[in-house]
Amino acid sequence: MKICLISSENIETPPTGYWGGIESVVWDLTTALCELGHEVTLIARKGSQAPPKGALLETFGEEPDPQHPDWGAIERHYDRYREFVRSFDGVVHDHSNGHLSRLIHNRSIHTVHWMQNPRDVGLNRMVAVSQAQAKWLNEHAPSMRRIPVVHHGIDLTRFTYKRQKQDFYLYFSVIAVYKGAKHALQLARETGKPFIFAGRGGDMTDQIRNCGLPNVKYIGEVSNQQRAELFSNARAFIFPTGAFGECEPPWLEVFGLVQLEALASGTPVFSSDNGACPEIIEDYKVGFVCNSYEEMKQWIEEEDDEMINPETCRSYCQEKFSSKRMAEDYLGLYARTSRGEQW
Repeated sequence: MKICLISSENIETPPTGYWGGIESVVWDLTTALCELGHEVTLIARKGSQAPPKGALLETFGEEPDPQHPDWGAIERHYDRYREFVRSFDGVVHDHSNGHLSRLIHNRSIHTVHWMQNPRDVGLNRMVAVSQAQAKWLNEHAPSMRRIPVVHHGIDLTRFTYKRQKQDFYLYFSVIAVYKGAKHALQLARETGKPFIFAGRGGDMTDQIRNCGLPNVKYIGEVSNQQRAELFSNARAFIFPTGAFGECEPPWLEVFGLVQLEALASGTPVFSSDNGACPEIIEDYKVGFVCNSYEEMKQWIEEEDDEMINPETCRSYCQEKFSSKRMAEDYLGLYARTSRGEQW
Protein backbone atom coordinates (compact mmCIF):
# COMPACT_ATOMS: atom_id res chain seq x y z
CA MET A 1 0.00 0.00 0.00
CA LYS A 2 1.19 3.55 -0.74
CA ILE A 3 0.95 5.71 2.38
CA CYS A 4 1.89 9.33 3.01
CA LEU A 5 2.30 10.37 6.64
CA ILE A 6 2.20 14.09 7.43
CA SER A 7 3.93 14.84 10.72
CA SER A 8 3.31 17.95 12.81
CA GLU A 9 4.47 21.47 12.07
CA ASN A 10 6.10 21.74 15.50
CA ILE A 11 9.57 20.20 15.28
CA GLU A 12 11.57 17.64 13.34
CA THR A 13 10.66 13.94 13.20
CA PRO A 14 11.81 11.99 15.14
CA PRO A 15 12.35 14.50 17.95
CA THR A 16 15.82 14.84 19.42
CA GLY A 17 14.99 16.31 22.83
CA TYR A 18 12.39 16.13 25.56
CA TRP A 19 9.52 17.60 23.58
CA GLY A 20 7.85 15.75 20.68
CA GLY A 21 5.14 13.23 21.56
CA ILE A 22 3.33 13.59 18.23
CA GLU A 23 6.56 13.34 16.29
CA SER A 24 7.60 10.22 18.23
CA VAL A 25 4.30 8.53 17.43
CA VAL A 26 4.56 9.44 13.73
CA TRP A 27 8.13 8.15 13.54
CA ASP A 28 7.31 4.84 15.21
CA LEU A 29 4.28 4.42 12.95
CA THR A 30 6.37 5.25 9.87
CA THR A 31 9.09 2.73 10.68
CA ALA A 32 6.57 0.00 11.59
CA LEU A 33 4.70 0.47 8.29
CA CYS A 34 8.01 0.26 6.41
CA GLU A 35 8.91 -2.95 8.25
CA LEU A 36 5.52 -4.40 7.28
CA GLY A 37 6.43 -3.88 3.62
CA HIS A 38 4.47 -0.76 2.70
CA GLU A 39 5.63 2.13 0.52
CA VAL A 40 5.81 5.09 2.89
CA THR A 41 6.54 8.77 2.37
CA LEU A 42 7.07 10.92 5.46
CA ILE A 43 6.37 14.66 5.29
CA ALA A 44 8.04 16.51 8.15
CA ARG A 45 9.90 19.62 9.21
CA LYS A 46 13.35 20.38 7.80
CA GLY A 47 16.01 18.41 9.66
CA SER A 48 13.87 15.29 9.96
CA GLN A 49 15.15 11.78 9.32
CA ALA A 50 14.26 9.69 6.28
CA PRO A 51 12.42 6.44 7.07
CA PRO A 52 14.65 3.33 6.95
CA LYS A 53 12.83 1.99 3.86
CA GLY A 54 10.85 5.02 2.76
CA ALA A 55 11.07 8.55 1.41
CA LEU A 56 11.24 11.93 3.13
CA LEU A 57 9.75 15.23 1.98
CA GLU A 58 11.03 18.10 4.16
CA THR A 59 8.91 21.21 4.53
CA PHE A 60 10.37 24.26 6.30
CA GLY A 61 13.00 25.06 8.89
CA GLU A 62 13.87 27.79 11.34
CA GLU A 63 14.88 30.34 8.70
CA PRO A 64 12.33 33.12 8.02
CA ASP A 65 10.25 33.16 4.83
CA PRO A 66 10.82 36.60 3.24
CA GLN A 67 8.03 36.04 0.69
CA HIS A 68 5.43 35.28 3.35
CA PRO A 69 6.56 36.95 6.61
CA ASP A 70 3.09 36.71 8.14
CA TRP A 71 2.68 32.97 7.64
CA GLY A 72 2.77 30.71 10.67
CA ALA A 73 3.95 27.11 10.91
CA ILE A 74 0.67 25.66 9.63
CA GLU A 75 0.73 27.71 6.43
CA ARG A 76 4.43 27.14 5.78
CA HIS A 77 4.09 23.38 6.29
CA TYR A 78 1.12 23.19 3.93
CA ASP A 79 2.78 25.33 1.28
CA ARG A 80 5.71 22.91 1.03
CA TYR A 81 3.71 19.69 0.82
CA ARG A 82 0.59 20.86 -1.06
CA GLU A 83 1.55 19.90 -4.62
CA PHE A 84 2.99 16.53 -3.62
CA VAL A 85 -0.06 15.55 -1.60
CA ARG A 86 -2.49 16.82 -4.24
CA SER A 87 -1.14 14.28 -6.74
CA PHE A 88 -0.31 11.48 -4.28
CA ASP A 89 -1.73 8.15 -5.44
CA GLY A 90 -2.42 6.51 -2.11
CA VAL A 91 -3.73 7.13 1.40
CA VAL A 92 -2.71 10.30 3.26
CA HIS A 93 -2.55 10.14 7.07
CA ASP A 94 -2.40 13.64 8.52
CA HIS A 95 -1.04 14.18 12.06
CA SER A 96 -0.47 17.92 11.70
CA ASN A 97 -2.25 20.57 13.73
CA GLY A 98 -3.60 22.25 10.60
CA HIS A 99 -5.02 19.05 9.00
CA LEU A 100 -5.07 20.91 5.68
CA SER A 101 -4.59 17.79 3.56
CA ARG A 102 -8.36 17.42 3.67
CA LEU A 103 -8.58 20.36 1.26
CA ILE A 104 -6.58 18.69 -1.49
CA HIS A 105 -6.85 14.91 -1.09
CA ASN A 106 -10.02 12.82 -0.94
CA ARG A 107 -8.40 9.78 0.67
CA SER A 108 -7.01 11.36 3.81
CA ILE A 109 -7.52 10.40 7.44
CA HIS A 110 -6.73 12.56 10.45
CA THR A 111 -5.42 11.59 13.87
CA VAL A 112 -6.29 14.23 16.45
CA HIS A 113 -3.55 14.35 19.08
CA TRP A 114 -5.09 16.90 21.42
CA MET A 115 -8.41 18.51 22.31
CA GLN A 116 -9.05 19.98 18.89
CA ASN A 117 -12.68 20.91 18.36
CA PRO A 118 -13.94 18.98 15.31
CA ARG A 119 -16.37 21.76 14.46
CA ASP A 120 -13.44 24.17 14.10
CA VAL A 121 -11.48 22.07 11.61
CA GLY A 122 -14.34 20.32 9.80
CA LEU A 123 -12.66 16.94 9.64
CA ASN A 124 -13.93 13.77 8.04
CA ARG A 125 -12.31 10.40 8.78
CA MET A 126 -11.18 11.58 12.20
CA VAL A 127 -9.32 9.08 14.42
CA ALA A 128 -9.11 9.39 18.20
CA VAL A 129 -6.18 8.10 20.24
CA SER A 130 -8.34 6.89 23.14
CA GLN A 131 -11.92 6.11 24.04
CA ALA A 132 -11.85 9.08 26.42
CA GLN A 133 -10.91 11.42 23.58
CA ALA A 134 -13.47 9.85 21.21
CA LYS A 135 -16.20 10.47 23.77
CA TRP A 136 -15.18 14.12 24.06
CA LEU A 137 -15.04 14.54 20.28
CA ASN A 138 -18.46 13.01 19.82
CA GLU A 139 -19.91 15.30 22.49
CA HIS A 140 -18.66 18.29 20.50
CA ALA A 141 -19.77 16.91 17.15
CA PRO A 142 -22.91 14.87 17.90
CA SER A 143 -23.86 14.57 14.23
CA MET A 144 -20.64 12.76 13.35
CA ARG A 145 -20.41 9.03 12.81
CA ARG A 146 -18.78 6.92 15.48
CA ILE A 147 -15.12 7.93 15.67
CA PRO A 148 -12.67 4.99 15.54
CA VAL A 149 -9.94 4.72 18.15
CA VAL A 150 -6.33 3.67 17.61
CA HIS A 151 -4.21 3.66 20.74
CA HIS A 152 -0.65 4.86 20.36
CA GLY A 153 2.16 2.34 20.19
CA ILE A 154 5.90 2.70 20.64
CA ASP A 155 9.09 1.06 19.46
CA LEU A 156 10.14 -0.72 22.63
CA THR A 157 13.74 -1.00 21.46
CA ARG A 158 14.17 2.71 22.21
CA PHE A 159 13.79 1.94 25.93
CA THR A 160 15.97 -0.17 28.17
CA TYR A 161 14.33 -2.89 30.25
CA LYS A 162 15.70 -3.30 33.76
CA ARG A 163 14.39 -5.60 36.43
CA GLN A 164 16.54 -4.19 39.21
CA LYS A 165 15.43 -0.67 40.06
CA GLN A 166 17.00 2.20 41.94
CA ASP A 167 15.32 3.76 44.94
CA PHE A 168 13.52 6.76 43.46
CA TYR A 169 10.11 7.66 42.07
CA LEU A 170 9.98 9.51 38.76
CA TYR A 171 7.79 12.41 37.68
CA PHE A 172 8.39 13.01 33.97
CA SER A 173 6.09 15.47 32.23
CA VAL A 174 5.49 19.20 31.94
CA ILE A 175 6.30 20.61 35.39
CA ALA A 176 2.81 22.02 35.76
CA VAL A 177 -0.29 21.76 37.92
CA TYR A 178 -2.43 20.32 35.12
CA LYS A 179 -0.04 17.37 34.76
CA GLY A 180 -0.05 16.74 38.50
CA ALA A 181 3.31 18.25 39.47
CA LYS A 182 1.82 19.92 42.55
CA HIS A 183 0.49 16.60 43.83
CA ALA A 184 3.75 14.83 43.00
CA LEU A 185 5.63 17.37 45.13
CA GLN A 186 3.10 16.86 47.91
CA LEU A 187 3.65 13.10 47.68
CA ALA A 188 7.39 13.61 48.05
CA ARG A 189 6.88 15.90 51.02
CA GLU A 190 4.41 13.66 52.86
CA THR A 191 5.93 10.22 52.13
CA GLY A 192 9.59 11.20 52.40
CA LYS A 193 10.38 8.96 49.41
CA PRO A 194 13.11 9.99 46.94
CA PHE A 195 11.61 11.76 43.90
CA ILE A 196 13.19 12.94 40.65
CA PHE A 197 11.35 15.59 38.62
CA ALA A 198 12.20 15.83 34.92
CA GLY A 199 10.50 17.54 32.01
CA ARG A 200 9.70 20.81 30.35
CA GLY A 201 9.26 23.86 32.54
CA GLY A 202 5.80 24.97 33.66
CA ASP A 203 4.01 26.79 36.45
CA MET A 204 5.43 24.46 39.14
CA THR A 205 9.07 24.62 38.08
CA ASP A 206 10.26 27.23 40.59
CA GLN A 207 8.38 25.64 43.50
CA ILE A 208 9.93 22.24 42.84
CA ARG A 209 13.41 23.55 42.06
CA ASN A 210 13.42 25.59 45.28
CA CYS A 211 11.37 23.31 47.54
CA GLY A 212 14.34 22.61 49.85
CA LEU A 213 13.40 18.94 50.34
CA PRO A 214 16.45 16.66 50.57
CA ASN A 215 14.51 13.82 48.93
CA VAL A 216 13.58 15.87 45.81
CA LYS A 217 15.88 16.29 42.82
CA TYR A 218 14.90 18.55 39.92
CA ILE A 219 16.74 17.99 36.63
CA GLY A 220 14.49 19.67 34.02
CA GLU A 221 14.63 18.72 30.36
CA VAL A 222 16.80 15.75 29.40
CA SER A 223 18.12 14.02 26.29
CA ASN A 224 16.57 10.88 24.85
CA GLN A 225 19.36 8.80 26.38
CA GLN A 226 18.80 10.31 29.83
CA ARG A 227 15.07 9.80 29.39
CA ALA A 228 15.55 6.06 28.78
CA GLU A 229 17.91 5.79 31.78
CA LEU A 230 15.45 7.52 34.09
CA PHE A 231 12.53 5.33 33.08
CA SER A 232 14.52 2.10 33.33
CA ASN A 233 15.96 2.91 36.76
CA ALA A 234 12.86 4.35 38.46
CA ARG A 235 11.09 2.34 41.11
CA ALA A 236 7.79 3.62 39.70
CA PHE A 237 6.53 6.34 37.41
CA ILE A 238 4.16 8.84 39.07
CA PHE A 239 1.53 10.36 36.76
CA PRO A 240 -1.17 12.32 38.66
CA THR A 241 -2.31 14.00 35.44
CA GLY A 242 -5.37 16.21 35.74
CA ALA A 243 -4.46 16.94 39.37
CA PHE A 244 -7.42 14.86 40.55
CA GLY A 245 -9.82 17.51 39.24
CA GLU A 246 -8.09 20.37 41.04
CA CYS A 247 -6.81 22.36 38.06
CA GLU A 248 -8.46 25.12 36.06
CA PRO A 249 -9.33 24.81 33.31
CA PRO A 250 -10.00 21.08 33.72
CA TRP A 251 -7.53 18.83 31.91
CA LEU A 252 -8.43 15.68 29.96
CA GLU A 253 -5.49 13.35 29.36
CA VAL A 254 -6.20 12.14 25.83
CA PHE A 255 -3.47 9.48 26.04
CA GLY A 256 -0.26 10.00 28.04
CA LEU A 257 2.55 8.47 25.95
CA VAL A 258 4.98 8.61 28.89
CA GLN A 259 3.05 5.76 30.49
CA LEU A 260 4.09 3.47 27.63
CA GLU A 261 7.69 4.60 27.96
CA ALA A 262 7.66 3.58 31.61
CA LEU A 263 6.06 0.20 30.91
CA ALA A 264 8.52 -0.52 28.09
CA SER A 265 11.27 0.02 30.67
CA GLY A 266 9.71 -2.46 33.08
CA THR A 267 8.59 0.34 35.38
CA PRO A 268 5.11 0.32 36.95
CA VAL A 269 2.86 3.36 36.59
CA PHE A 270 0.91 5.04 39.38
CA SER A 271 -1.58 7.20 37.49
CA SER A 272 -4.68 9.21 38.18
CA ASP A 273 -7.95 7.99 36.67
CA ASN A 274 -8.05 10.99 34.34
CA GLY A 275 -8.97 10.54 30.66
CA ALA A 276 -7.27 7.63 28.93
CA CYS A 277 -5.19 6.42 31.89
CA PRO A 278 -7.58 3.55 32.80
CA GLU A 279 -7.42 2.41 29.16
CA ILE A 280 -3.64 2.13 29.34
CA ILE A 281 -2.87 0.91 32.86
CA GLU A 282 -4.36 -2.41 33.91
CA ASP A 283 -4.92 -1.96 37.62
CA TYR A 284 -2.84 -4.18 39.92
CA LYS A 285 -1.05 -5.75 36.91
CA VAL A 286 1.23 -2.99 35.59
CA GLY A 287 0.47 -0.26 38.09
CA PHE A 288 -2.34 1.45 39.96
CA VAL A 289 -5.06 3.76 38.66
CA CYS A 290 -5.92 6.08 41.53
CA ASN A 291 -9.10 8.12 41.88
CA SER A 292 -7.70 10.37 44.59
CA TYR A 293 -4.49 11.82 45.94
CA GLU A 294 -4.96 9.81 49.14
CA GLU A 295 -5.12 6.55 47.20
CA MET A 296 -1.93 7.32 45.28
CA LYS A 297 -0.17 8.24 48.51
CA GLN A 298 -1.27 4.97 50.09
CA TRP A 299 0.10 2.88 47.21
CA ILE A 300 3.46 4.67 47.38
CA GLU A 301 3.70 4.14 51.13
CA GLU A 302 2.80 0.46 50.81
CA GLU A 303 4.66 -0.30 47.57
CA ASP A 304 7.32 -3.02 47.65
CA ASP A 305 9.34 -5.00 45.11
CA GLU A 306 6.80 -7.81 44.94
CA MET A 307 3.70 -5.77 44.08
CA ILE A 308 4.29 -5.27 40.35
CA ASN A 309 6.53 -7.50 38.21
CA PRO A 310 8.78 -5.48 35.84
CA GLU A 311 8.71 -8.32 33.29
CA THR A 312 4.92 -8.12 33.23
CA CYS A 313 5.08 -4.39 32.52
CA ARG A 314 7.38 -4.93 29.54
CA SER A 315 5.45 -7.88 28.07
CA TYR A 316 2.13 -6.08 28.57
CA CYS A 317 3.44 -3.07 26.66
CA GLN A 318 4.78 -5.31 23.89
CA GLU A 319 1.46 -7.08 23.51
CA LYS A 320 -0.91 -4.10 23.68
CA PHE A 321 1.08 -1.00 22.80
CA SER A 322 3.79 -1.88 20.28
CA SER A 323 4.30 0.25 17.17
CA LYS A 324 3.55 -2.84 15.06
CA ARG A 325 0.12 -3.20 16.65
CA MET A 326 -0.54 0.51 16.06
CA ALA A 327 0.46 0.14 12.39
CA GLU A 328 -1.77 -2.89 11.91
CA ASP A 329 -4.73 -1.04 13.42
CA TYR A 330 -4.19 1.91 11.09
CA LEU A 331 -3.83 -0.37 8.07
CA GLY A 332 -7.43 -1.43 8.63
CA LEU A 333 -8.50 2.22 8.45
CA TYR A 334 -6.30 2.83 5.39
CA ALA A 335 -8.07 -0.03 3.63
CA ARG A 336 -11.46 1.50 4.45
CA THR A 337 -10.25 4.85 3.17
CA SER A 338 -9.02 3.28 -0.09
CA ARG A 339 -12.52 1.90 -0.59
CA GLY A 340 -13.96 5.39 -0.22
CA GLU A 341 -15.64 4.77 3.13
CA GLN A 342 -16.48 7.76 5.31
CA TRP A 343 -16.87 7.98 9.06
